[in-house]
Amino acid sequence: MKKLLILFVIILVSACSSSGKKPADKMYYRFPENNLEPINKNITVKRPTAMGILGNRPMVAQTNDAALIQMSSNFWLESPKILLQAYLDKIFQSNSDHDVYTLNSHILALEKKQDEALLSIKFTLTDNNKETVVEKTYKSQTHLSNNTIASFSNAIAKMLKEMIQELSKDVL
Repeated sequence: MKKLLILFVIILVSACSSSGKKPADKMYYRFPENNLEPINKNITVKRPTAMGILGNRPMVAQTNDAALIQMSSNFWLESPKILLQAYLDKIFQSNSDHDVYTLNSHILALEKKQDEALLSIKFTLTDNNKETVVEKTYKSQTHLSNNTIASFSNAIAKMLKEMIQELSKDVL
């Protein structure tokens, strides 16, 4: 009876202990370095805004039923709002103390959907009188070469660069 009790306790303790799986290492990603030509058009870049969880550091994935979830081990180095502002600040440089325009941006989609990357940003350029000069939403979706987070990050970088090139043409 005593042996049976000891065996039962051992089984109970082993069942309650962790499975021994090592938790996934946390991985951090950033937006690409800007290699676009700066635009000197006296534009102030305001801190971007984002829809809900898109502005947080965890990367966002879309499930099969179109729900958005935050990934638990893949993060942006900073909030995408901060990363986007730093990226835009390097492109839209001001060469005067008196800026004529203000660029506002709103991240609508920055997510991984199975083997696709989705990016959508709304840009609004206003003048000093708060009159809208340009208001446009840029949307891009691309198939990932392989279904990895690194591939997702690279796809976002490429789409962002293309969006900003198009925006710079629309602003000029």
